[in-house]
Amino acid sequence: VLNAVAVIPVMFYAFQLPPGPGSVTLLGYTIGVSIYGTAYIVVHDGVHHGRFPTGPLKNISYVKRISDAHTKHHKPSMGVPFGLFLGPQEVEAAAKGNEVAPIPLWLSRTLLFLTSLIMVDICMTKFDKD
Repeated sequence: VLNAVAVIPVMFYAFQLPPGPGSVTLLGYTIGVSIYGTAYIVVHDGVHHGRFPTGPLKNISYVKRISDAHTKHHKPSMGVPFGLFLGPQEVEAAAKGNEVAPIPLWLSRTLLFLTSLIMVDICMTKFDKD
C-alpha cells in the first residue's frame, strides 16, 4: 500500500511530462517498481506466509526455493538472506562461506545513469517552458 502511495503520483507526473528520454525512463521506473511490489506481495505474503491463495505458484521450483530461503531469514538471528528474490543465491553463498555479493557494479552504474538521465531531461523540459 505504501508503495502505491509513492509510485502512483510519480507515475502520474511522468504521464504529464512531454515525451522524452527522462519521462519515458521515469515511467519505466514506476512500472518496474509496481511489478516488483506486486511480485513481492504475491511471493512473500501469498506463497510464503499463506495470507491469501496463490494457486499453482507455490509449485514452481524457484518460488519454492525463494520461500525456503525466506524461512531461514525469519529465524531468531534474522540473518541471510536479506533479499527476497535473490535469497536462494545468498543462502548458497553463505553456505559456502562466501560473502554475499553486493549489487553488481554494472547494475548500480546503469541505475545511476538512468536516474541522471531522468533528472537532466526533466530539468531541461522545465527550463524550455520558462
